Amino acid sequence: MIEPSIKEHILPWIDPEKVIIPTAIVLHWWEEPISKGDIEFLESLWAERQLASQFAVLTDGTIYRLTPHENSYGRHAKCANNSAIGIEIQGLGSEDLDNNPIQFNAVVSLTAYLKRKYEIEDEFRVEHEGDDEATHFYGITSHKNVDVYCSNANGKTDVHDEYLARVIEEV
Repeated sequence: MIEPSIKEHILPWIDPEKVIIPTAIVLHWWEEPISKGDIEFLESLWAERQLASQFAVLTDGTIYRLTPHENSYGRHAKCANNSAIGIEIQGLGSEDLDNNPIQFNAVVSLTAYLKRKYEIEDEFRVEHEGDDEATHFYGITSHKNVDVYCSNANGKTDVHDEYLARVIEEV
């Protein structure tokens, strides 16, 4: 198993002792245009609410681990946090993500690595036990697919279906 080149930018509010057993990978986008920022900009967006995905992929293909461990608990997708690794992709919408093969290849490489390491299946499925803490996710999916299973869903739109399908196809 080849590990992609990963830099560290550990978010200071993450508890290094709190880890998950990942069974899913959730893809996100930054909700900001790519013209805004770098990894420090992403940290500033999340600092007040102490949000975190485990990884971020910048437009130049640089991959950052944002948590002390690959399987550290991060607050990135409400009811999926206990079972999913989050990958935050720099950009907003299909216009930012679809025309960047360097970034796309980095997302695929990272997703494939995590899939193999943690034996995560391709197909998205959910075991819903009633409350958010008991909901368990499996497979590779997007934030918008997870959001509909969470109480107080926010109507997330990331990432779009075509991008997700292309990632899964390449993995």
